[in-house]
Amino acid sequence: MNTHSIPHTQGDFVQSLARGLELLRLVGASGGFLSVAEAADKTGLNPATTRRLLKTLEALGYLSYAERQYRLTSQVLELGYHYLTNLGISELVSGPIEALSDSLGEAVSVTVREGAEIVYVARARPARVMTVSLGIGARLPVWHTSMGRILLAALDAQRLDELLSSWVPSPARTAYSIVNKDLLREEVEHVRAHGWSMVDQELELGLRSLAVPLQRAGSIVAALNAATAQVGEKPAQSRERILPELLSTAETIGQLLEQVPRETLMPSRATG
Repeated sequence: MNTHSIPHTQGDFVQSLARGLELLRLVGASGGFLSVAEAADKTGLNPATTRRLLKTLEALGYLSYAERQYRLTSQVLELGYHYLTNLGISELVSGPIEALSDSLGEAVSVTVREGAEIVYVARARPARVMTVSLGIGARLPVWHTSMGRILLAALDAQRLDELLSSWVPSPARTAYSIVNKDLLREEVEHVRAHGWSMVDQELELGLRSLAVPLQRAGSIVAALNAATAQVGEKPAQSRERILPELLSTAETIGQLLEQVPRETLMPSRATG
């Protein structure tokens, strides 16, 4: 849409705000990537004005910039939190993840990646109290989480190298935490080869989680996991108990994702 054609009431309309919001919409509608030139062409604005608006949105955290293109970040979720909860991806996946949580008796979550963090966009919890309490919008480091490793495995070699090069390992959270880049890379390659991830007490003692990718049109757009405090059972037992249902639920959600416009989703593979 050309921003000059947006209807408004004289005196009560801030054109620069309208242009910024229109650019956010265009980035989403473009399939996740938009250059300055493309944005200027679509809005009818001159390139200099378009660049300033995009740089402002980037500075505010709503866009990220790489390879001469802009994309939405998960901070956009904060603009529409209540709408997201009721009508967005949270609503889309709520039925399947609640059913999975009830079946397993474990917490089930969906996340996307933003840079070196995963961002929770949906969550279902069993009646019993879990040691880790996380809600929509919560963030965790990508390195020590099963969903994080699924989303890392979705990156191509160059993107993975770039992200790993920026990682400064912090002191181990537990005795099980991987804090070596080469070991982490090996783990990510293992995840990529097998299509699922298990993290056993790396983030917190007494917490084990398994994750699988959520895909739309062959691209990984998010990750799904189940977390258990039943670390008394062997890892292989946890895998046998949880993974088949996790994969089945991911397939169900994938079918649902195919029914919604791509711009309503945030593909993890393109972030940072």
